[in-house]
Amino acid sequence: MGYRDDFYVAPNMYGYTGKINEKPTVYFKTDTEYGRITQDHEHKNNIGRNTVRNADGYTVGNEGPMAVERWRGKVVHKSRHKIILIGQVSPGDRAILSQSIWTCKVLKEKAWLSPIVEEPEEED
Repeated sequence: MGYRDDFYVAPNMYGYTGKINEKPTVYFKTDTEYGRITQDHEHKNNIGRNTVRNADGYTVGNEGPMAVERWRGKVVHKSRHKIILIGQVSPGDRAILSQSIWTCKVLKEKAWLSPIVEEPEEED
């Protein structure tokens, strides 16, 4: 059983950043919550499932060469890559993205090291 298995499911996939065959980061979103699974990162404590947070005031979109997540207007995360929305992804690539759900089942170590807060914290 993984962290928030009820949320991290294929129908909630919103998009991804990175190269499809190189462990991309997969973004998940519903009307009420958001999160992402980081499959590969130079900082190993940043691999895994992000804390699921309230989606009220959350946006993610491309700004220049990278995806930027904002919460109530404040930048909370800048990706290393642009986001590709799930509607632009082939069924075969969706299957690849869904593999993240069962290969990364744990909450990021980074999340355990910092307190859970109402507002997301900016990531490095």
